[in-house]
Amino acid sequence: MLHALTGISYSNKLNQFSIAPKVNPNNFQSFFITNSSWGTVNQRIIDDKVAFTLSISFGEILLKSINLVHNEINYIKEILNCEIINSENEVIKIESKLKVSSTTLEVFFLRPVTLKENLKLQFELK
Repeated sequence: MLHALTGISYSNKLNQFSIAPKVNPNNFQSFFITNSSWGTVNQRIIDDKVAFTLSISFGEILLKSINLVHNEINYIKEILNCEIINSENEVIKIESKLKVSSTTLEVFFLRPVTLKENLKLQFELK
C-alpha cells in the first residue's frame, strides 16, 4: 500500500532512487526502506521550483540518479544546486545533469554518490 501511494523505489541494478507520489505531490514527505538503508524523502513544488531532499538515517545507499515522476512540472529546465550536507552542516557540491521528459525529471550524478548515515542529499530544480 505504501509503495502504491508514494511510488518510492530503488533499483540496485541502476542505483536509481525514484518517487512518484500519488498523495500530496506538491508537499510530499515519507520514509523509505531499501535493502541497505532507511531514511526520509521530501519533495516540495512551489511556483516554478522543485526542492528534493533524501536523508539517510541508517545504512548507506549508492546513487547514480534520482528519478522524479510527475505530470505537471515539465517546465523545469535546470539544476540550481545539488549538494550533500553532513551532520555538521558542511556542504559538498555534487556535479549533476538534468534530463526532462514528458513524465519524469531525472537528476544524474556525474560520479556515483554514496550516502551514509546522517548525510542528506538535496537539490533544487527550476
